Amino acid sequence: IDNDFTEGIVLDHMVPNDNWIFDGKDKFTYVPDVLHVGESANFTIWFNTTSVGSKINNVTADSNETPEVNSTNKTFVYVADMTVRKISLNESVYLGTPVAFTVVVTNNGTIDLTGVYVIDNDFTEGIVLDHMVPNDDWIFDGKDKFTYVPDVLHVGESANFTIWFNTTSIGDKINNVTADSNETPEVNSSNKTHVYVGNMSVRKISVNESVMLGNQVGFIVVVTNTGDCD
Repeated sequence: IDNDFTEGIVLDHMVPNDNWIFDGKDKFTYVPDVLHVGESANFTIWFNTTSVGSKINNVTADSNETPEVNSTNKTFVYVADMTVRKISLNESVYLGTPVAFTVVVTNNGTIDLTGVYVIDNDFTEGIVLDHMVPNDDWIFDGKDKFTYVPDVLHVGESANFTIWFNTTSIGDKINNVTADSNETPEVNSSNKTHVYVGNMSVRKISVNESVMLGNQVGFIVVVTNTGDCD
């Protein structure tokens, strides 16, 4: 009989086994007539997990010749969860001015994370990764990968680094970053920065192309914003 277990695990099914019959609820019956002296018989069952923490699972066995016997097992159910954020230190920059981003990786789960790294190679044309600000906690491979140096990112901890990009064209620049670890799936974050150019023209237009000596001559001065920002 297997029906005594902590809330948060739910009996799902038994792996097919010719020596045992499962009643679909909690009872497993040994099919052969006899379990001989010194023999063992086994079956495998699967449970679904619905909450985190230590799960206690008790099982009871009985026969015509013996009293009930029991066994207990404890399994720890955890959540591995990580987030990454890419924060622009300049929401808008003038064309040709470098722009900086801070990447923040956070362990939001219930276990420590190992093998944490970040990939930053998915961004709009017009920004070019230049360098990482020196940081003892991260190693930059010089191309697009940033590896967290400490062995473990502990539960609740965050780690960050700052990188600089050069700007080579105007417009909205989308910058995506991906983080991963040994315990989690990939996570992503995006940031948008506007690269603008401030430009202005001026024209001086003569109202009279020619005038008689002693008369006044007029000029219209026209200033035009030819850039993409006020």
